[in-house]
Amino acid sequence: MTNVALKHDISEIRAHRSFSVLEGGKRLELSGPDRGLLILGSLLILAQFLDGALTISGVATYGTAAEGNPMLRTLIELIGLTPAVVLTKLACSALVIVLCYQAHSIAWLPRALKGILGVYTIFAVIPWSVMLASELLNF
Repeated sequence: MTNVALKHDISEIRAHRSFSVLEGGKRLELSGPDRGLLILGSLLILAQFLDGALTISGVATYGTAAEGNPMLRTLIELIGLTPAVVLTKLACSALVIVLCYQAHSIAWLPRALKGILGVYTIFAVIPWSVMLASELLNF
């Protein structure tokens, strides 16, 4: 009888390997896929803000022509560097939040978000980092 109770207690402990956040004043337990989506969304938003800081530094150093995204380049020319980048990164971060929320009901979306994070890192964060690092090394 003691072994059965012990097994039940251990499985109960394993089931509670999660963390919680507050949502609307209620405690919401996150584990498994929920936790993974929270981490993935956080990484995507972090990548947005890292790219934003790198973009501001890169465009300030090399000029507007260094920005590879023609829509952002146009927006920078219209409203200025910092407002354009901040506005764009806030909009992208809001989109990340919506997509992470929708990922609960769309089976392929978590995999797509992982792909977006990879592509974003390779084509946005790394190029700016390399360009700015080479500029620093020239000093």
